[in-house]
Amino acid sequence: MSDMARKPVCPPTIELYAWLDGELEHGRFATLDRHVLDCSSCRDLVRRMRITHRAIFAVRDPGDGNPEFENQFVDGIMD
Repeated sequence: MSDMARKPVCPPTIELYAWLDGELEHGRFATLDRHVLDCSSCRDLVRRMRITHRAIFAVRDPGDGNPEFENQFVDGIMD
């Protein structure tokens, strides 16, 4: 076995979104908080997610309040 440190397993993107939105239980939130601090890949992903989130909410709702539009929009971002 190698002496090199193993890279931690990164959480799924959807869980990072929940972390950003404060939707996780305290223990899981703290675990992801530590992971994001230690993982440059996840830090970069979270930075891009925040930029996207701000851009989405900076624009008026083009779906005129249509929840289906929002679902399709978010699905498109996740792909």
